[in-house]
Amino acid sequence: MTANGKFSEYLKSKIPPNRGILFYFLRKVAPDITGYVEGCAFPGFVVVEVKKDEIDLDDIYQLKNYYDLFEARFAFLISLKPIPAEIKRLSQATFLMSRLKGGSIYQAFALAHFDAVSKEFVDWFEENPFTDPIYWRKKG
Repeated sequence: MTANGKFSEYLKSKIPPNRGILFYFLRKVAPDITGYVEGCAFPGFVVVEVKKDEIDLDDIYQLKNYYDLFEARFAFLISLKPIPAEIKRLSQATFLMSRLKGGSIYQAFALAHFDAVSKEFVDWFEENPFTDPIYWRKKG
């Protein structure tokens, strides 16, 4: 958990020295969870925000800020409530999700509904990146 603004030395080591200033801004406001994926063809940061309520537009832009700061490979916005139909429709009308991904197929920006009762992800929007092998190819 990094929501308290504390990052492991391992995570800090993954930030290039010229970008270390970002930790100054993350002392007070930071992603709920931050990680780093290695061993795949496209290593990089993972940022995750978890919401107990319905996802709204402010939540998406909050995650986008972290996504941009870390130049993250993966960004996930997870809610204990279903993904609102309005968010899905807005995304289709404005190309919201594709714009947030920066147009790269090698970056994942996804919304997810986690069901606390079954303890499973029951919906992904736009897609579940864990089922797409492009993200998980072995390095080399």
